[in-house]
Amino acid sequence: MPDLSPALIQQLIIPAVLISIIGFVESISIAQTLAAKKRQRIDPNQALIGLAATTAAAAAASIIAALSFGVSAGIILSLSLFLFKTSRPHVAEVGLVPGTEHFRNINRHAVLKDPTLVTLRVDEGLYFANARFQSMGVGFHLSEVKGPVMDRLLKTDFLTHLNGQVFLTQFQAWEALRPQAKP
Repeated sequence: MPDLSPALIQQLIIPAVLISIIGFVESISIAQTLAAKKRQRIDPNQALIGLAATTAAAAAASIIAALSFGVSAGIILSLSLFLFKTSRPHVAEVGLVPGTEHFRNINRHAVLKDPTLVTLRVDEGLYFANARFQSMGVGFHLSEVKGPVMDRLLKTDFLTHLNGQVFLTQFQAWEALRPQAKP
């Protein structure tokens, strides 16, 4: 908000009145020139009302234009931040905690790893899977898929293109996919 102190208002009142009078006289002069060409008469009171209305409308339009720009900039910034954050999800490689069926981050816990398996935990949503897993001889398996996510997967053809399996638990996947566990 601008400083609306009495001293500031006193300094600006005379220039504001003079600018208003000059604008009104200029508008009346133009209106009278145009009216004279068409042999019409101008009512100065109506001209003043019209000038006030157009000035007010121009001020609302300026505010709306500034507001629309601000809203647009905010939307663009929000979408950019969302895409930036979700395009770099936190992914942790996990391993089996000895003596349990639990998996934890290999950088924070002493866990068992299998050199033939990479077990990952993605802490954000996935937009797509890498389509070249299968052509590189790498299987892509899912485990502990949440109910709403599985409901969505079942409504698509994603699972028909999945070259791996869907396991109920991470431990079941670990046991089934380790080479020593295979018959």
